[in-house]
Amino acid sequence: VDGYTGYNLVCQEADTIRAGCWAHVRRKFFEAVRSEPLLASHALALIRRMYLREREARSHQPQPLAGKDLVAWRNEHMRPLIMSFGEWLQQQQPRIPPSSQLGKAIGYALNRWPTLLVFLDNPNIRPDNNAAERQERRVALGRNNWLFAGSEAGAKHAATIYSLIGSRQLAGVDPYTYMTWLFERLPWWPRNKIPELTPRAHADAL
Repeated sequence: VDGYTGYNLVCQEADTIRAGCWAHVRRKFFEAVRSEPLLASHALALIRRMYLREREARSHQPQPLAGKDLVAWRNEHMRPLIMSFGEWLQQQQPRIPPSSQLGKAIGYALNRWPTLLVFLDNPNIRPDNNAAERQERRVALGRNNWLFAGSEAGAKHAATIYSLIGSRQLAGVDPYTYMTWLFERLPWWPRNKIPELTPRAHADAL
């Protein structure tokens, strides 16, 4: 996630690990290019090098790296770049006014530093939350068409349906086929086997 404070309460739960988003870090430095072109561009170049290493792992032949292999790759090829970037941030912070665009970008990164390292040791986590934000974009684009959900319960139901449709897309399952299959089973399906109805489980079954 990004630095939105609304996530704080959720991330305090014992079984929750907060992973920071590098795309939001990059965005802050991109916004600082106009006022501090040399230093901001240097930061962007370091972040780009990190993403290139991640891309190499994802396009590795004969198959993309995953699991322990991906973790090993990240720690060998990406961790040194990231730690070097962190040292650079700490060196620059005392020299840059905190109220400047570059100062805000540096502060944003350092304040979230532990969360930005989480993905290195977890192969299921990507460096950013772009995939999740792409799933939410259709809701943001359409919200002018449905300004009100009717009630809090209606909003919760809508969120459930959005999540199902988004998960269905990620699983590569046809939406009509999946939703028909799902609603045919919901009335009689055992509650302790609900995970077997997820889009991913449906895709695996197919």
